[in-house]
Amino acid sequence: VQKLLQRSHSAAKIDAEMLLQCLLASSGRQNLEELNPFAPNPAATLDGVVATILHASRQVALHLRAIYQRCRLVHADFSEYNLLWFKRTVYVIDVSQSVEHDHPNSLVFLRKDCENAIAFFRKHGVAAVPNLQPLFDFVTDPRIPYDGARAAYERVAAAAAAAAAPPSPSAPSPRLSALPSPVT
Repeated sequence: VQKLLQRSHSAAKIDAEMLLQCLLASSGRQNLEELNPFAPNPAATLDGVVATILHASRQVALHLRAIYQRCRLVHADFSEYNLLWFKRTVYVIDVSQSVEHDHPNSLVFLRKDCENAIAFFRKHGVAAVPNLQPLFDFVTDPRIPYDGARAAYERVAAAAAAAAAPPSPSAPSPRLSALPSPVT
């Protein structure tokens, strides 16, 4: 948390909710769990588990964006081991190795952070997780206003879910004859 405050040019740049979550995580880790939406309620229905993991995936994408856009940092070790799950909320911990957004390797680290998030949620069956390029673009796009980030992510996630959905049986299958012929 101190690193977030020291690196910020002003406290106004820090997302207050994310800062509070980091403070809570650093002060009460013994009451938190590693990110595991399957664990909070062993009696949860499968629908509840799916809704919970989808909710967590959205929070993680928004955290990646807030860390980059608002704090001007890249976590550089963003994985399920540095995310805690408590009362349906994802908490980001272990920010000590984070780097400034203009660090020479920051985009390489950010790419890896995005890959780690995608791999974790895909492993748990979340179809609405975007591929690397759309998630990376969402995190880095300066044109998305702060209050429009959730809606922008919902559009990215909806496109990912649509792309992952199997084609309907009534949809015609593509024909090889419809493909353009190769240029020789």
